[in-house]
Amino acid sequence: MSERSYRKNLSLGVTGRHTPTCFTASGERITPHASYRPETHVAWANLEALAGGPKKVLNSRMSQAFDSVAQDHGLDGMKDLEFENIDSARRLALYLRRCAKLGGSVIADIDAFQPHSTNEVTYDSGDYIHAVGVKIVAIQPEAVILRSTWLTTLCRGVLTAEDLYELMQHYKDPWSKRFPFNDANITHIPRS
Repeated sequence: MSERSYRKNLSLGVTGRHTPTCFTASGERITPHASYRPETHVAWANLEALAGGPKKVLNSRMSQAFDSVAQDHGLDGMKDLEFENIDSARRLALYLRRCAKLGGSVIADIDAFQPHSTNEVTYDSGDYIHAVGVKIVAIQPEAVILRSTWLTTLCRGVLTAEDLYELMQHYKDPWSKRFPFNDANITHIPRS
């Protein structure tokens, strides 16, 4: 895992617990030998200012941010990333097996406002998306550990694919060939 790169960016203030960089931090923390540029975290953080604005502008900027993430993994760009909308625990288990065989990194979107509490804040159920890196530690049965800028009690320790599926965000956005991330609740970043 690339904790060294994450700690460097943390010390620069471009990522961390109180920044909107959970996607980039998750990818950085679970990927061996990845080194994220500070600009990648900043590009991701800047997306928050666009929330609620025109979807066309947000999609364009998200594409650029995904390009940056892919390049930090040694890939050409967003076209090399795999975006999926997992709709069952069984499908998630199969997907995790496939990703384990292919190698690379997996990042899932979870509903961070499922009732839980962290050391500092108690949250109620709601609709808050939080990205977590999924480190596959066993196959059949699938077992994972999660990494991010912060984790709730429900997300700590070893989880099954079914546990992870219950935590995941489930989107209803229509699929788009140009912007495949719109309805994705999991992203696979293949090994370069």
